[in-house]
Amino acid sequence: MPPPKKGYEALNGGAVFSIDEDSSDDDGGDGSLPTPLVPSSSSSSSSSSSSSSSSSSSSLPLLQPSSLYSTLTFKWLRPLLDLGNAQDSLSPSDLPPLPPAETSAQISASFTRAWKETPNVPTSRFNPVRSRLARALFNAFGPQFVRAGALKLVHDLCVFVGPQVLKSLIRFVNDPTAPLAEGLLLTAVVTLSQLAMSLCLRQYFYACYKTGLRLRSSVVLAVYSKSLLLSSQSRLSSTSGEITNLMSTDATRLQDLTPYLHAIWYSFIQIGLALFFLWLELGPSCLGGVLVIVLMMPVTKKIAKLVGTIQKSMMKVKDERLKVNNEALSGAKVIKMQAWERAFEEKIGRTRESELEHSRKYMICQAASGTVRDFLSFFLSFFFLGLVVFDV
Repeated sequence: MPPPKKGYEALNGGAVFSIDEDSSDDDGGDGSLPTPLVPSSSSSSSSSSSSSSSSSSSSLPLLQPSSLYSTLTFKWLRPLLDLGNAQDSLSPSDLPPLPPAETSAQISASFTRAWKETPNVPTSRFNPVRSRLARALFNAFGPQFVRAGALKLVHDLCVFVGPQVLKSLIRFVNDPTAPLAEGLLLTAVVTLSQLAMSLCLRQYFYACYKTGLRLRSSVVLAVYSKSLLLSSQSRLSSTSGEITNLMSTDATRLQDLTPYLHAIWYSFIQIGLALFFLWLELGPSCLGGVLVIVLMMPVTKKIAKLVGTIQKSMMKVKDERLKVNNEALSGAKVIKMQAWERAFEEKIGRTRESELEHSRKYMICQAASGTVRDFLSFFLSFFFLGLVVFDV
């Protein structure tokens, strides 16, 4: 096969890819994966097997909500749950095809389009590349994530309905002259509020986790595409271990972060409403609990900062371990010929022990953070009780 007029050929997995030289710059290309020109026998066999599995999957009905009731109760998952309950385990051929909007091709296309449309505006506080990445991800997958915030708002408002209705129910029970209709109305209100809480919270987490999966898929595809276009000079500064961690660990953490990003605004609503209702019941005594929370903020901040520092160190050690593992696997013949097995074994063992030590410190800090949080809630309960009992 004659070489192309522009670009060069790269062998990857037995297939030849045509990659333009202009796309190998460090600022990143268009984010599209190179297309194979000459498929190998292994790739053709894998494609035939994948086509057979995909054909079997395509014959299955597409699982998606068909009505409002099906959406709210996740009834559209019933066929898959029944199939899993009828047999020991599910195989890939039992899984239905993904909706078109959830396929990796569509997710990659949405992110690539958003990345191209997002200007690279330098900022003084943030890294311009990270800022552009965050804005591109939000432009591509943000609308559904923002709509999920409305569900969380309804859930948080319904949380405070229960205590208020319970107070009215106690007053209704103690009043023998109260009409029966009032009690029935209060019972209906608390039932509907609990039902709304459950439905909204389940839909909120479903939307957030689906958005997180899209974020993870888009980042993995973008990092993989960029790794194919790196120049020789860029590969000296970006090891295979770092690239692997970006696609496995960092992308997964980005997915796990999405359900808690809305805490930026709903935490203030929860605290504000809690203080408002506590002020109505306790008066100025409720400010004592706020004072305790404020005094504990430096402690929690210190622990969070320590956890972040340990996490960064652990990721560096993990990158080093993956780098040594890749060197040992890629140069296995040379290592055997030079009898360097013991040296590489000790080097990998040292990096692994260092990684385990950082992991142990990280888990201890996480446990300390959880202990402080649980102790603070337990202490505040007795603190408020003491303020009420002694009429402070």
